Amino acid sequence: MRSHLPVHCLSTSRQGFTLIEVAVTIGILSFLAALLLPAIAGSRAAARRIDCVSRLKNIGIALTNFEQTRGRYPESAPEIPLLPYLDQQPLYDRIMGPESDPLRDVVPHWYLCPSDPAQPRVATNYARNIGFPYYGYNGFFKNPWATDRDRRRLSAADIHDGLSNTVSFCEIIRHDGVNERLRTIWCYPEQFEFSPDQLDEYADFVESLPSDPEVYGYFPQARTGTWFYAGLQMYHHMLPPNRPSAKRMPSVGREVCLTAVSMHPGGANALYGDGRVDFVSQSIDRQVWRELGSRSSLFLDGEGR
Repeated sequence: MRSHLPVHCLSTSRQGFTLIEVAVTIGILSFLAALLLPAIAGSRAAARRIDCVSRLKNIGIALTNFEQTRGRYPESAPEIPLLPYLDQQPLYDRIMGPESDPLRDVVPHWYLCPSDPAQPRVATNYARNIGFPYYGYNGFFKNPWATDRDRRRLSAADIHDGLSNTVSFCEIIRHDGVNERLRTIWCYPEQFEFSPDQLDEYADFVESLPSDPEVYGYFPQARTGTWFYAGLQMYHHMLPPNRPSAKRMPSVGREVCLTAVSMHPGGANALYGDGRVDFVSQSIDRQVWRELGSRSSLFLDGEGR
């Protein structure tokens, strides 16, 4: 007759885990997550930056093709004229048609940086370089509002410093209704006034803008407008990237400083006239940045147009 062993002798396995084992497992998983999450976030940021560079390069190709086809660059608001050269002919035709107002909120993805989460998405992240108010607005594009004795449309031949040495577009971040320091133009009262020979003094004044401008009496104004009209889709080369923007009120004159700003840590992507895109450090020398924004170094010496 076969003997029967007690149940506890037939199996030595146990059920479940001890509290210590669970705690150790959770601790290991938390440690691994702490290691992986920054790497994942970093890879996503790098992917967005690569996407941003790609979009700027496409704008550069469109700009070159426009100039080679027309013999000149677009007018002071190039976002609309470049659309056909960005495979957006149907959108261009609709905008130029009688029912264009509903398209004000249709911003082509070419003009948006994926790193900027601002809403609503009615403005662009890529602004045209118009130089800076001193020395006659000497940028890659003409200033649409300043009086300029030379009203000729610019072509590649007018970029005397060379297309590879002159920035055409750079990044800005969109104003989303919140008056953040770098998303906003800060208007200051007219008692602050600077003469034409006080360029650096004025630049220092803007750069020293307090972290909470409204507390000190600065009045906020939207940094970017609706892309459809391209009114504020421009920037100056007075200060390096990621600095504040400001202007004097009620009379603006030359005392206005709109800077390039990006959501990428440490600087901003810049498109040059030859179509290449470089990441410009926010610590770039102020004078070097001004020269990169000037279509002719003669401007910086007070000569020529």
